[in-house]
Amino acid sequence: MVGVRAGIASARAAVYRGARPAPQRGLEMLRHWLSAARRFEYEAWILGDMAKYLALSGDAESGLQLAQRACAVAAHSGHTYEVVLRELDAAQTLLWAGRPEPALAVMGQILGGLESDHEVVRLLLQAEASLMLGESSTAHDRLQSALQIIEAQALSHLRPRAEALLQRL
Repeated sequence: MVGVRAGIASARAAVYRGARPAPQRGLEMLRHWLSAARRFEYEAWILGDMAKYLALSGDAESGLQLAQRACAVAAHSGHTYEVVLRELDAAQTLLWAGRPEPALAVMGQILGGLESDHEVVRLLLQAEASLMLGESSTAHDRLQSALQIIEAQALSHLRPRAEALLQRL
């Protein structure tokens, strides 16, 4: 399964390596890897990424349908944490589809116990949703919590995302 993980990482790099995201590149790559995924958790991961890339490319409805499918596949994996990761993907997809309320509802179902980097992602998604709803105080609080974890856990790869939200406040 190392090949599938490498394929997922390569697709992500293809999407984000340029000045602007190119989700179609990632979608093309992941379609190939989807057929190679022999375990539910890899299939769910690929579907979750494909959902985000579809929403990022402007096809929000297809992205939302794929995000639901990814969550369903993750549930079949028997790995609770995989379900949580796909719910985070679904929340991101909902935000890119311009639907902050349902995104917050999805994140409200996630009950703690997240690894530090995933907790930061959850906080950043909550901050983004709050900004979209015009709740700048809540967005600020979530963003500050995320920045504290980023500093304490040396999660520098998440700093640019947090700083981009900070600029929007």
